[in-house]
This record gives sequence, structure tokens and C-alpha cells, in this order.
Amino acid sequence: MRLCAVILIPFSVGLLANTFGRLTAVIVGNKEAIKQKEFLSQKMTETDLKIMDVNGDGNVSYQEFVTFMLVAMEKVDHEEMIRLGEIYQNLGVGGHNDGVRLEDLKLCTRRCVSPR
Repeated sequence: MRLCAVILIPFSVGLLANTFGRLTAVIVGNKEAIKQKEFLSQKMTETDLKIMDVNGDGNVSYQEFVTFMLVAMEKVDHEEMIRLGEIYQNLGVGGHNDGVRLEDLKLCTRRCVSPR
């Protein structure tokens, strides 16, 4: 009987902890989904646009919009977005403004930092 208790009690405790963990994950996931849905259904305000316009040119670019939305939705933090921007800028060594090309990656050897 004791041997059965020694095996059954730890197994039961582990199973119960696993069940509570999964239940908590479902509840938190649902709350996050509701919060995200509410955020995305909000109307943009003039203040939001002013905050999005990082370079102050009066226009909100796609990059500024996406950065604002990801940070506001707490998918990434602002420092991560700055770091990603630095990595992207390091890739653009060819002197053009139309994105990163294969030639840029070939030119960028030790100077470039991997996001991993």
C-alpha cells in the first residue's frame, strides 16, 4: 500500500499541476485575444498619428505604422524594434534605398550582426 502511495501521490500532483497550467494558459490566451481584438477595433486618433510619425514629416509610413502597432499590441518592445532597424540598416551597404539585395549580403561579412 505504501509503495502504491509513493508512486501515485507524486504522479497525481504532477498531473494536477499540468492541468492547472494548461487551464491558466487557455484563460490567459483568451484574455489576450479579447484585448487584441478590442485594440484593433479602436479608431485611430490624431494623437496616435502624431506618435506614429517618428521622423516628424507629417506622413506615417508603413514602417512607422507597423512599428507603432506591434509595440502598442505588446508583441515586441521598442528596444527590439530599434535593434531590428539597426540590423536592417547594417545590411544596406550598397548605397541604395530600395531594400536589401543579394549583393548587400555578399558585401556585408563581419560588419553585419545576425538577429539570432
